[in-house]
Amino acid sequence: MSRSQIPATSDAYRFGFDPEIAFELADECNVKEWLHPAYARLCARRAPLTAKEGQILGFERFAALCRIREEALREREYSLWSDSVEGSWELNGRERAFLPRLYRATDLK
Repeated sequence: MSRSQIPATSDAYRFGFDPEIAFELADECNVKEWLHPAYARLCARRAPLTAKEGQILGFERFAALCRIREEALREREYSLWSDSVEGSWELNGRERAFLPRLYRATDLK
């Protein structure tokens, strides 16, 4: 699949990609624009990160996301509980609040 055949970021959100699919496609197709929204979805959700997600992400990215989730929990700056609707890639306010931290994390570039 060529880069020109890949949907734009906003189109990908409409497809309802779950984070695992977004990571695999972003890495395979070199579409970095899909990564940070997917990271934000993982950071803001209530469920813990899984071993399968760790395998897909790789150790450094997985550890960075764990660190960011723990920092937010400790600081109580953000609520980690997402009220987003499954299948929707529109980030809610809680998920968007993680984006500045994610963009600053050098191991998530």
